[in-house]
Amino acid sequence: MDLLTYILTKSRSFQFKQFSIHQEQSAMKVGTDGVLLGAWTMPEGAQNILDIGCGTGLISLMLAQKSKAKITAIEIDPKATEEAKLNVKESPWQNRIKVIHQSFQKYIDSNSEKAFDSIVCNPPFYRSNQAKGQRSLARENEHLPFAELIQGTAKLLSDNGKFCVIVPATEGEEFLRFSKMHGLYASRITFICGNKNTAVKRHLIQLERRENIPKVNTIIIETSRNNYTPEYQNLLKDYLLIF
Repeated sequence: MDLLTYILTKSRSFQFKQFSIHQEQSAMKVGTDGVLLGAWTMPEGAQNILDIGCGTGLISLMLAQKSKAKITAIEIDPKATEEAKLNVKESPWQNRIKVIHQSFQKYIDSNSEKAFDSIVCNPPFYRSNQAKGQRSLARENEHLPFAELIQGTAKLLSDNGKFCVIVPATEGEEFLRFSKMHGLYASRITFICGNKNTAVKRHLIQLERRENIPKVNTIIIETSRNNYTPEYQNLLKDYLLIF
């Protein structure tokens, strides 16, 4: 575990440059995956953003910091929902972020129009039923399988919209295969490695409706233990106090 991950997962609250995150009640604490996705996503003039499974509200707040969009953040866990509402209320952007306690499936049932030009999700990864309780609800993708996530996103994404996710490297090809089945194609992919000697750990993926050749690059997090690469620092410099 690198220093940043340790700090983020052990702290009960975390101070970013322009906002803070309370995370006492949320099952999933602020982590490197969410920070990476929030920093990597480029709203680029988006007017309406959807954050699926917002947790503490971290990604919504990161996107609010670098856009003027109205943001809808949905979360299935009631404790996380209340904490996200608190984090939004204490931020400079409370008038632009609406937090809703609802499953993605139910949200789709009541909102079937292509209303969002940017959708973002740090989706659940684990498929087993080994973990129990609140953390299980946040992490097991049986509550939101990739196929359902992609199918639902395809219904809500505007014609020129972009869908950004972070998935484990082992799930990347499957995620892209499901996406193509629903008319969503990769336009940008970033591979994340812990250091130059480790395998790719995560895929950051941006999907759009038009088929094209994706821009692909790799970001290595550390040059050595707790020494971060310029690329990683540059990505997170607007958010993390350590950079």
